Amino acid sequence: MYVLGYIVSFAFAALLTSIITCVGRNRIRFDESGIVIMFGFNPVKIKNNMIKSMRLVEELPKVLFGVHAQGFRILNRRRGTFLIKKMTDDGPKKMTVSLFLDNARKSRRFIEIETVDGIFYVNLKKDELTENLFNEMQKTVRIVSKSELAESSAKKYRIIALSIGLIALIGLVLYYVLKN
Repeated sequence: MYVLGYIVSFAFAALLTSIITCVGRNRIRFDESGIVIMFGFNPVKIKNNMIKSMRLVEELPKVLFGVHAQGFRILNRRRGTFLIKKMTDDGPKKMTVSLFLDNARKSRRFIEIETVDGIFYVNLKKDELTENLFNEMQKTVRIVSKSELAESSAKKYRIIALSIGLIALIGLVLYYVLKN
């Protein structure tokens, strides 16, 4: 009997947390270090050195019906990761994106932020507010250039190669020490 009470309490707490997370409005902060999107209890941080492009778009890609990788969809709001169908240079492509939308149905303005890790779509309740937010973000947020991105990627692979080499060297030394 007590177990049933715990299960009901846990289910109620999970439902309440989900509603609070999805119903609350987006709060977005940005500065020279990047963008922080606050929704519910989970902040999403996007660092400047990860942002490849940022633009204002008038249409969302098609969200595949019923497919939520890790997201909520209540009324006009979308929060979390969703599977979409997006037109690319190579034709239509299925991909996952992060949506933080206060008004997905009636709005005609969305901010698309492409990062090294994926694509984010953000909007506020009204198109004018979304446009104002985008204009402010353009003034403050720094987008990484392709050369900086390539340099960062090369640096990452150099560190990985050095780590593997160091591990191999330690393995060889241990092999010879333990053999003798």
